[in-house]
Amino acid sequence: MSTCGTVKQIVNDEYDSENGDHNPARNGLSLFPKKCVTTGCRQVYDKTHFCTFCGTMIRNKMTRHLLSVHVDEEAVKKNLFLPKLSPQRRYLLHTLINEGNFKHNISSVQEGKGSTVVARRNVLANRSTSDFTACEFCKKWMLKTCGDT
Repeated sequence: MSTCGTVKQIVNDEYDSENGDHNPARNGLSLFPKKCVTTGCRQVYDKTHFCTFCGTMIRNKMTRHLLSVHVDEEAVKKNLFLPKLSPQRRYLLHTLINEGNFKHNISSVQEGKGSTVVARRNVLANRSTSDFTACEFCKKWMLKTCGDT
């Protein structure tokens, strides 16, 4: 894809500085933190996504936001006629969500400040933004070395 080459160029330009390393404190890039699980709970529902149409940061219920606020968009209209739990509907909604996160991540890398949204947050321990890159097919930001594990 043409955007992937641009993404790799932007990311490489950002991280190949004078000494060839990446210092997130120097340029202000960071990863969205994951809150700790409180006692009595099994999961934390604090995943942050960005809308591909309006750029709004949504903490949860991204599908609800897309289907209620952006119902006039052509990509969202395709979802309205599909059954609710069908794989096609889930795939289309996830591609819209990934596209919004991708746009946000690219803009934060270009500005040199902000937080990056990654696909899996269970790998955030001792990681920096230079350890992640965008997948050329699904536009998720994953670890460079071993995919999405």
